[in-house]
Amino acid sequence: MIGNQALIKVGVIASDARAIERLQKDLRATGLATPVFETDYDVLANREELDRLKDAGPEIVLIEAMEPTAAVETVSALNRLLADPWLLVISQDNDPQLIIEAVRAGAREFLAQPVSSENLSKSFDRYLTERRKQKQTTVGRVYCVTSAKGGAGATTVAINLATAQAEFASSRVALIDLMSPLGDVAAYLNLKPEYSFSDALAAGSRLDPVLLETYMTPTQKISVLPGPGEFRPEETTDVNAVAKTLEVSREAYTHTVVDLPSSVDEDLLRMCSQLSDGFIIVLTPEIPALWRTHRLLLFLGRICSPDVLKVVLNRSHKKDRITSKDIEKTLGHPVFWSLPNDYATAIESINSGQPLVSFNNTGLARSYGDLAKKLSGMEVEPQKRKLMGLFN
Repeated sequence: MIGNQALIKVGVIASDARAIERLQKDLRATGLATPVFETDYDVLANREELDRLKDAGPEIVLIEAMEPTAAVETVSALNRLLADPWLLVISQDNDPQLIIEAVRAGAREFLAQPVSSENLSKSFDRYLTERRKQKQTTVGRVYCVTSAKGGAGATTVAINLATAQAEFASSRVALIDLMSPLGDVAAYLNLKPEYSFSDALAAGSRLDPVLLETYMTPTQKISVLPGPGEFRPEETTDVNAVAKTLEVSREAYTHTVVDLPSSVDEDLLRMCSQLSDGFIIVLTPEIPALWRTHRLLLFLGRICSPDVLKVVLNRSHKKDRITSKDIEKTLGHPVFWSLPNDYATAIESINSGQPLVSFNNTGLARSYGDLAKKLSGMEVEPQKRKLMGLFN
């Protein structure tokens, strides 16, 4: 038991009285929890048992999964009926599909049977750690990356910015793909994820840092929450659910980079710009991109602080007919950073499924590193910016 920490209230749903007794004995042995409810009935078919469960107010519910389909249905129902439930599924069946379905239905963890007091202790410790984290006031930074015109390279910027931030000491970086109707980040990084952003949205109010992390796909020192893996043009996005996901990510990670589509719902754009510590608008030195970016800045300037808006000039070159000074004059807004034009390196990175900052030492790779530093308020050496062809 941890100091004078109050015991965790635990409910037990199992197949028979012997299973209940065994689980109660194991959870008491942890010194962290006490049983407040037990039943060997199907709670979904017994209103009295369901009311008794709700009245007991358990913080954690252990669910013995004797029949996979019934267990998933129970998890799904309890997730809807209980306030902020922490549901642990225990089963002899370690079928990956069952685990995925249980997690999607609302299970926090899946424990192999026979469960031990040691394994329960680890699960309870994770619960207590998460609860302590939720009380902390320190939060991470959120950076949304978008463009006013498709093809500007916003996804590439988001991926490499996140990878560069992952090199900072003690950093934990999330990359969230909000692209629709189809996500791009997984393809750029050659990932085959089990979960997507849709799973995080579906979690609703039960989403917390622990659950969010189960949906992530780790790669290149970052945690990726991919966009939709199937083409879904008719699917609408719940702005409140997106806001909840970004807030949870802010709690769990020191840096969250969001790949935001160039064509996005106005309410979603408004929410993301107001929630961001830096709202990065990527453009290329061409008239259509400049025209669209100017109008996007006019809109965003009415709903968030101009200091949050960071214009990043991509594929810049000293021989460009449209210079940084021309762009700043037209936009009425400073260019925060310029990334040099290195098309061959960028394409090599995409085709290899590797962020270029992770394997390359070109001026473009170093420029991404310095962009990450500047966004975080770190000092960037002036001579490096000159060598890399940065003209802002």
